[in-house]
Amino acid sequence: MFVTAGDEFTDRTAPADLIVAPNSSGYDGQFYYRIACEPFSTQTVVAGVHFDYPVYRLQRIGYPLLVWMLSFGNRAAVPWLRLLVNLAALAGIGAAAVMATRDLSVPPWSCLALALYPGFLLSVSRDLVEPLEVFLLLLALVLIQRNRFLAAACVLVLAALTKETSLLFALGALIAGLVARPRRWIHIAFLAPFVAHVAWKVFLFRLWHLPMTFVTGEHFMLPFSGFLARAREAVSAGAEGRTVLIEMVLLVAFGGISLLAFRSSLAPNSIKVAWLLYAALVFTLGTEFWWEDWAFLRVAVEFAILGGLIAMTSPRWRVAGQSVLTIGWIALAWNVLFFRG
Repeated sequence: MFVTAGDEFTDRTAPADLIVAPNSSGYDGQFYYRIACEPFSTQTVVAGVHFDYPVYRLQRIGYPLLVWMLSFGNRAAVPWLRLLVNLAALAGIGAAAVMATRDLSVPPWSCLALALYPGFLLSVSRDLVEPLEVFLLLLALVLIQRNRFLAAACVLVLAALTKETSLLFALGALIAGLVARPRRWIHIAFLAPFVAHVAWKVFLFRLWHLPMTFVTGEHFMLPFSGFLARAREAVSAGAEGRTVLIEMVLLVAFGGISLLAFRSSLAPNSIKVAWLLYAALVFTLGTEFWWEDWAFLRVAVEFAILGGLIAMTSPRWRVAGQSVLTIGWIALAWNVLFFRG
């Protein structure tokens, strides 16, 4: 259920509840399914699934490990628990956003729009990690606002083990903290997620007997190059590229709203710094990330959620930000339910 598995990486020994598409490579959820069944196994095939890049898949162990812990090792419980964990994470996102904006004159109901980010619909439908990662980021934000920096750093360690892009949030918190209070070395605690991420990957490289590779530049291009190349292809594709083009335009429009709200926003500086870092990440990605919305709406999730916080804490731009998020979710939901397999 909710896992897109392909016969390139999932064979006939997979459980009956895992539908395997023929002549397909599937999607990331099939690997999280394997990890949720046996997170520490180095066998070639587990639950019918074999890895393409073991270290890359296992570096995001947070979500499937939580499912495994809740299942007590019972594979039959894994399918439903995956869905329940993601739905609980979405509820947590709304609750954490309300707590984070409580003192910023933001109506609580308006924060629920963050849970309507269109990318979450795709993450839940393909059993992915983004809802849990964003919940952990917003929980860390709440702790930072309460000056509980060590607790926030611990939560960000969990976020880093859920999805490595959360490290940019930790970097934003570190920069903002050191600028605001340069003599309070407690902010150095935000280096802990980086240490945990590197240590975990070193362990995985050794466990799987693979050469260590931490950074690669092959997925990046000059700013907006990948985005514009894909936009031109979508335009030339006519009706076939219309949906992707609309989604790309909405994403840029939302980014523009967040940028216009930047100065008037009451959002903490840690959010603003992290949002700029995520903007740099999103718009330097290569064309392969812009090929379909399953990819770029996932990659842009932190950019959109933090941008939403910036817009919603600006009285002038709050309604515009909410409107783009809501319209985007309704349009994508309609597309997924009625026009996609």
